Amino acid sequence: MYIDLLQNGYQPIPIGPKSKIPQLFNGTEFTGFVGWNQCTATETDAETRSSWSDAGWGLLTKYSPAVDPDVTDADLADPVQGSPRPKHRH
Repeated sequence: MYIDLLQNGYQPIPIGPKSKIPQLFNGTEFTGFVGWNQCTATETDAETRSSWSDAGWGLLTKYSPAVDPDVTDADLADPVQGSPRPKHRH
């Protein structure tokens, strides 16, 4: 997923397991990601971070507007999830 996001013009940010905090994996544990809001991910980053099975992914929204549809009512969620998803390039 990380690679797909990057290839479609987004800037994915790794989020630590069971967290909402940007974090990096140092080979042993997830630790703080200093400078995450200035991150410009590369293909190499994408390949490495794709192997972090416990990580979640956020998007740097500096270049892409976003909606976070944490909606449990299907009638309300369906219109948001069905919205067009344009490719954003910066």
